[in-house]
Amino acid sequence: MIKQKEANMALTAQTDHQMRIRLPADVKEWIAMEAERNERSQNAEIVFRLKQSREAQSEKAPSAENT
Repeated sequence: MIKQKEANMALTAQTDHQMRIRLPADVKEWIAMEAERNERSQNAEIVFRLKQSREAQSEKAPSAENT
């Protein structure tokens, strides 16, 4: 299991892009608390929530068939 996790981390390091952002202190604290509660890294928590938001937005957008 550990070797698979290390392999995934190496692959992630090669394929993911980095982005520096500034967060208000209260948002940073909230992310830290939520990440701990969900047993994720803060990065993983942010990525998870952004993907959820993107998915919810795409569900609300009209499809090409309806236009």
